[in-house]
Amino acid sequence: MCKPIILLDRDGNLLEYILKHTSFNIVVLVCEFNTKTNTLLESHPHRITHTLNYLNLLEIQHCTHIDYNLIKQMKFIQIDIETMLHRVILNNPIAKDMYYQYLSFFAEIFETYQIAFVLNAEMILATPHHLIPFGLAKLRNIPSYTLEELYGRVALFYYNTRENLAFDTFNKPKYPIKEQCFYLYNTHATNPNTTLKDRVKALFYKIGGAMLVEFISCMKNLSFKRRFLNLEYNYFQKFYSLLKHKQMHRYYKRHSHTPDLNENFIYFNLHLEPEAAIIGRAPLEAQLTLIKMTANALPKGWKLYVKEHPHQLLMNDSLTDYFLHNITFFKNIEFYKHIALVPNTILVSLQVSSKDLIAHSKAIATFNGTVCLESIAFQKPIIMFDSDSSPYRFLSNTLHIFSYQDLQEAIEKIQKGFPYKLDENEEFAKLDLYISNITSPHFYDNLLATITKHSSSVSQGEI
Repeated sequence: MCKPIILLDRDGNLLEYILKHTSFNIVVLVCEFNTKTNTLLESHPHRITHTLNYLNLLEIQHCTHIDYNLIKQMKFIQIDIETMLHRVILNNPIAKDMYYQYLSFFAEIFETYQIAFVLNAEMILATPHHLIPFGLAKLRNIPSYTLEELYGRVALFYYNTRENLAFDTFNKPKYPIKEQCFYLYNTHATNPNTTLKDRVKALFYKIGGAMLVEFISCMKNLSFKRRFLNLEYNYFQKFYSLLKHKQMHRYYKRHSHTPDLNENFIYFNLHLEPEAAIIGRAPLEAQLTLIKMTANALPKGWKLYVKEHPHQLLMNDSLTDYFLHNITFFKNIEFYKHIALVPNTILVSLQVSSKDLIAHSKAIATFNGTVCLESIAFQKPIIMFDSDSSPYRFLSNTLHIFSYQDLQEAIEKIQKGFPYKLDENEEFAKLDLYISNITSPHFYDNLLATITKHSSSVSQGEI
């Protein structure tokens, strides 16, 4: 019997493997209509029932399965989705309606089909067509999985219980985890300038970034009305947001400092916002609150050094310019002003090396990320505020925070010399079970074997 699944796969690589090497029927596919995906849809019409365009949030108009009890049960999902929608739209009636339309659609899907599992080929983005099927699956105890990309590596996350799963050992691809420490954050996907048009576009990009390229496109089309995810916006609204963003950058440069690295301090590594790594994942995503908690728990004489993510203030690029739509909704000058008001807290200049901050700190405070790997080389403890969703939680130098009391106890341990000694090879070996190489020819074999075994155990009540 061909089991029905829900698949979210924007590039089509996982879709291709499932259609060619498994018997699963895809009840709902969320994708982008690129050349590969279109070819697969044409060649396997009977294997896919519903296809949703990831780039069209207004596609679903469905209200026949609205149910108040379900709405109450899914409130935890609704909050995250509406927060994520603020990245592109500040229209509350439209955002709420969009949520309810998708909720009704997926409610009917789950009532009609006995879904075997939900699988997402990337991190959950907290959009309606991503997060709602995961929330419904969790309510019905249907396994749901997402692939967590970790800068070239991949971890398998089981959404229902918020834990990372170990990959099946058979044919598991290897990955040199250690090489990802202190990675180069690339903000622009360069294309080979093979044509005159490509070279001209690259020149405009070099002069004025993604916003200048978009302005040229508007002039060419004689219209400043634009669409993103099929939501209409005006170019000048986005440009105004860019100006506010630059103002925020100037403020940060003026009010950040070069701290004394010889002091006793904890390094708070701010996360990029608005990004899916926080929204829809972290139970407590308010970084200002975490800063206040950490500063309040500091021993007498200690400081909290807070440094912004290097890309937070540089978003006029081809990969994250869509953040500019409503960027100041998520971070703004007031955010930095409030940090400055927190006792024993210093806003650190971007010119100060993160390596130096890690090396001289007593500990690093963060949600997750490669700073957890980088801390191993310096024998530094990590205070993790979102440890459940990260495979880095298996590292010996991590302290997992679920309450203010946990934070106090963690800092007490740090004062006593935690961690006492770390062996780099042993620590990286702990991650090997949970991290795989998506470029390996055996990756999808291993992935589906892992998921099939795990979902079977869930359905039989073994997990």
